[in-house]
Amino acid sequence: MNYDKKSKVSSLNIDPNYDPAQIIKIRQFGVNDLERYLQKIDKNIKIFKEAITKEVTEKTRVRTMIKDLKTDIKNARDFKKNRRTKNI
Repeated sequence: MNYDKKSKVSSLNIDPNYDPAQIIKIRQFGVNDLERYLQKIDKNIKIFKEAITKEVTEKTRVRTMIKDLKTDIKNARDFKKNRRTKNI
């Protein structure tokens, strides 16, 4: 927008080849593409949330397995100690 210094009123320079219908059509393609992109982002967020939930469940399962294995190791060590003391 250019201002005419004398009149202090803004003047708008428009290209004579300006076609508002064409601009509307082109911009609508952009809007449609961006809306589809937002839908894709929403789907990705949903997938990541599901993956995070699964990973938290898996993490809990692995922690339980570690606890059980440590218990087995402790029991085996205790059994080994008791067996040694009985053989003497």
